[in-house]
Parts: sequence; C-alpha cells; structure tokens
Amino acid sequence: MLGMYAVYWFRTLWNIYPMHGAFLTSLLFLPLGFFLFKGVFKPLLSKPHLNQLIITIALSICLQGIAQLLWKTDFKVIRFEVGRIEVYGASVSILYLVILTIALLSSLLLWFFLMRTHIGIKIRAVAQDAIMSELMGIKTEKIYVLNMLISFLLAGLAGGLLICIFPAHPAVGVEFGLFAWVIIVIGGMGSVIGALLGGLLLGFIYVAASYIWSAELSLAIIFAFFIATLLFKPRGLFGAKARV
Repeated sequence: MLGMYAVYWFRTLWNIYPMHGAFLTSLLFLPLGFFLFKGVFKPLLSKPHLNQLIITIALSICLQGIAQLLWKTDFKVIRFEVGRIEVYGASVSILYLVILTIALLSSLLLWFFLMRTHIGIKIRAVAQDAIMSELMGIKTEKIYVLNMLISFLLAGLAGGLLICIFPAHPAVGVEFGLFAWVIIVIGGMGSVIGALLGGLLLGFIYVAASYIWSAELSLAIIFAFFIATLLFKPRGLFGAKARV
C-alpha cells in the first residue's frame, strides 16, 4: 500500500516514470524496514508468536489509518499510455509483459539467493531453528535485519508495479496481503518456487473463471481451492519438508 502511494506521488509531483519510481521506492523502503525492525519487531523476538501476530495486525491498522488521514479514502490511479503487441492473435499490453518479466526475475533472484548462497543457507537455517543456528555461530539478529530489508525492498518494488495496474487506496494492502497468504499456502510454505507457481496458478484460475462466469464467482472458486488444499495437501501443492 505504501509503495503504491509512493510511486503515485512520484508520478504526480515530479513526473517520474512509474517503473523508475518502483525501483526508487524499493530503495527508499530499506531504511524504513531497518527502523521498523529495531523499533517494533526486535523487542518481540523473544515473545510468543501470538504477540508478534497481534502487533503486526495492529501495525497494519495503524498504517491504514495514517493513509486515510494523508490521502483520504478515494482511489488514486496512474494513467499513462503504453503500446500493445499481438501474441498468437491476442492483443497483449507491453506494460503487463514488463511487469510479468520483473516479477519473474525478482522471484528467481530471490530463489537463487536463498538456495545457492551462503547467506541464503543461514537465512533458511534461522527460519527452521533460530536457537540451534545461534549455537552454531550464526548471528540471528543480523539475519532478521537482512530478512526485513529484503522484505521491504520487494514490497516497495511490488507496490510500484501494482499501481501501474490497480488503484491505490488505504485498504489495498490487506487485499493483496490476503491473496499473498493464499498463494503461499497453496504453493507451499517456505518454497519460493512454490509461491511463484502458486501465484501463476491462482492468476490463471481467476482470469479463466472471470471470463467464463464472473469476477465475484472467481474469488469463491479461489478460496474453495484454498480450503481444499488445506484439507488434502496441507504442505501445499509444491511444498516439501524443510531441509538445509
């Protein structure tokens, strides 16, 4: 939500191209993630998970309230002209292809970082067992800070890309957050590739169902699929037992 508003104002006030604004926003979000970790999340590391969840929800509500105060509740939209190309007889927006390419590259880079680098192995180790990782010499607090920075970097980039397609409003983060949770569960908890494939699968289901029936019914189908996944394959369609 904050990323979408940031790119909107970059475009409105300084006429910065949305794609450039998306990358600029992701960099500006790095200090925001650092200070939020130090001020909000670090004191919660030793607390029960329920406390962490409640604080996270409270922070979300607080940010929505600030957004309503600053930008009101009306929708903010970025309008700019882009070309279209023909793909097997279908007219496809170049903007959609660029956003898809950036999203795929970001996901693959994240997967490579987590699975094929020394720091990525440490991140996965801390996620599985923070106490054992600390005993093995891993500085868990530094890993938590790095996780927060990566999260805010990607959130800023995602918000900057989404404002090119969807309108920004104070509750938009909750809407996309809910879809993100569904995608993660269906794809498989802890699996970057699973989240990528789960997102593509849900996107295909949403578009196909909206075309055949309606957008409202497509949401019902997606959440029915989500419930079925939890019942019959709790680890997700592409998930597996975690191992470092």
